[in-house]
Amino acid sequence: MSDEKRGWLAYAEENIKAAEILLQENLFNACLQNSQQAVEKTLKALLIWKNLPLKKTHSIQELVLTLQKTAVQ
Repeated sequence: MSDEKRGWLAYAEENIKAAEILLQENLFNACLQNSQQAVEKTLKALLIWKNLPLKKTHSIQELVLTLQKTAVQ
């Protein structure tokens, strides 16, 4: 596993842990922000794993479309 991919997945895991804590405290907006970040970072790790160009975007839809165009499902 590449260092870059490992880094994105570590950041995503951190966001998931933060989201769980925030959810327990009923801090829903912050929980959702961290959940979104975790999905985004996981998708970016998948792009790296598939040797696809990493887009500078925060759009989950755009990242998913990039993966779909390359037949990653």
